[in-house]
Amino acid sequence: MKIAVATNGGLDGNAAAHFAHCSDFVVFEVENGEAKKSNAVKNPYSHGHVPGEIPKFVKSLGASLLITNGIGPSAIKFFEELEIEVIYGVTGNAAELVDLYLHGKLKPNANSCKH
Repeated sequence: MKIAVATNGGLDGNAAAHFAHCSDFVVFEVENGEAKKSNAVKNPYSHGHVPGEIPKFVKSLGASLLITNGIGPSAIKFFEELEIEVIYGVTGNAAELVDLYLHGKLKPNANSCKH
């Protein structure tokens, strides 16, 4: 399983307030319930709004889950169509969020995106 976290600041960054404008997607490879590797990948669409392209990009990274702070309802539908689960409304460091998810403790909150 691969988990992508939309961040501002790469591996040391926090969950992005709006996934489409994040600087990076940090991709975690999970094996046996544990994050084994992580890699920060620059968001090629961070400076332009291109509906539907970021979900395709995240899918190309092999992710089946996206974690972010904020995301609009249309984007959530694009991800769902690609069979990528979305957890939003969370804050914190990317690695910490993945660890919380893997231990069943990641609790979604209010979406920071007001689309």
